[in-house]
Amino acid sequence: MPETRAVESSFSISSPLGSWTHHECRPPTLRGVVDHLWHFDGEMLLPRERTFPGGYFEIILHLGPLFRDVRPDGRTGAPFPTACVTGAQTQPLVIESPAGRCCVLGIRLTPTGAFRVLRTPLNDAANATLDLADVVDRSAADLADACRDCVTVSARFERVITWLEHQLANAPEVHAGVAHAAHELAAGYGNRRIGELQQTSGLSRPRFLSLFRAQTGYAPKQLARILRFRRTLTALQSGHRLSDAALDAGYFDQAHMHADFHEFAGMTPAAFVSATRYPNSPSLPESP
Repeated sequence: MPETRAVESSFSISSPLGSWTHHECRPPTLRGVVDHLWHFDGEMLLPRERTFPGGYFEIILHLGPLFRDVRPDGRTGAPFPTACVTGAQTQPLVIESPAGRCCVLGIRLTPTGAFRVLRTPLNDAANATLDLADVVDRSAADLADACRDCVTVSARFERVITWLEHQLANAPEVHAGVAHAAHELAAGYGNRRIGELQQTSGLSRPRFLSLFRAQTGYAPKQLARILRFRRTLTALQSGHRLSDAALDAGYFDQAHMHADFHEFAGMTPAAFVSATRYPNSPSLPESP
């Protein structure tokens, strides 16, 4: 099998939080559908991780022991399927890694990309983690096994790219107005007028809202808020001051920003800034 058709990057971490190697690649042939592929191999010393909404879908392939979800009461839930897909995340979620070494490959999909790859309306996928085989077909269940059998990370990425291209061969088309609106929201980190995007789409307001949710998994305003919130998290992770990050993301008052942090992070902006974070990630480690 040829090496991956995309440029890869990687880094290794050894810290009090654990030791791992992280690879990424961005396939140019899948631009607009896939944001990037990632591969994690290592051990987490604090088993729980708080994740936040990002305005994307993600397919997860467990190539080692399975991760689990953590319920709101703090108890550990059932293991995730070997191949699963996370729906539109609109609230903070906590996951628990297995003890010892683990290996995971992720496919981060744009919202409209998820509609095409999964070939199904996304209305009911909010905050759900679904068995990929139940959403797609048996080929999804075999994908993790095929990746596990590959010798290199590049070969695993190549296997996934081939599967994605197969899925797109008979994929449903996204309405041009929805595709344009989703692209504009992403390009502006949520700072676009929804009414203007609806008018540009040529669709009535009810039809635009219905079709946008079916083909992205989000309501337009909800996606805009999440994209703005995520930009703030990324800036804070990079060391920007809270006031500068908020202004750059488009927040015009503290109350608006605090409301988004309460909904999407479950904490105040100041608490996020002072928390321990994983290197190169806005996610937070948590103890059981």
